[in-house]
Amino acid sequence: MKINNNFCLFDLDYDNPNSLCLFDFWSVAHGYWHGLSYIIIHYILKIKTLKLSIIITIILVCLHVIEEYIDNNSLYSLQGFFIDYIGPIFDNKINKKMREPDNDSIYNTIGDVLSGLIINILIVLYWYKYKKLPLFYLFGIILVIYMSLGKAHVLYSKK
Repeated sequence: MKINNNFCLFDLDYDNPNSLCLFDFWSVAHGYWHGLSYIIIHYILKIKTLKLSIIITIILVCLHVIEEYIDNNSLYSLQGFFIDYIGPIFDNKINKKMREPDNDSIYNTIGDVLSGLIINILIVLYWYKYKKLPLFYLFGIILVIYMSLGKAHVLYSKK
């Protein structure tokens, strides 16, 4: 869905590592990891108030912005750590020497953070309404790992 020549709302092209769109295939993974981080923090801290859950949400969004900036400008991001050291456990063809900074567009960077925020808000709303965390969310890790493994060859192939 293009809005103008340089911007679109959704890019569902699985093999496009440098999307100019707000949301792309990888926004799903960003949203998932952001939500998983919230659930873990919420569980560990035994959050009881909506105010504290909102504060944690704001902190996670700020951390996600910092992570996106680092990931787009260096090789020393949290995402890079997982790709370099956890990725080869699942796919031994991953060559970490071929990894480059993401270089996402500003639109895509905003979309990745927004996807995390949206998921986080949905988790908080679920928790607030049902008074329990949506632990079924943890099953999503299977889909995210599958997506990541399927994309590893694109992220590490020579351009």
